[in-house]
Amino acid sequence: MDDLDVDFNMIPEDAKNLSACSKCHYVMENRQWRSIDGCPNCKEERDTLRFQGAVALLTMNDKDSYILRLLRANYNAEPRVPGIYAITLVRRASAEEDE
Repeated sequence: MDDLDVDFNMIPEDAKNLSACSKCHYVMENRQWRSIDGCPNCKEERDTLRFQGAVALLTMNDKDSYILRLLRANYNAEPRVPGIYAITLVRRASAEEDE
């Protein structure tokens, strides 16, 4: 595995205040989401959700990455960039939960 193309500026530095893209499950810190326009993976508008569990995708090589094959098989969005991806999104019942 010699093709690690990770942009370390997009990898969360802390395990707190994380959110995931509602379309492709890409995970970043809330401050990282605020600093960019749209998701770095699927380019959708920033629509982030809470999540449970995460996996790290470090290579885009099908042959070497079980995680890449798993993400492609289980999500509608195609992982296009290495990074952290949520396993399960948690849909909020109401906005009151954030208070």
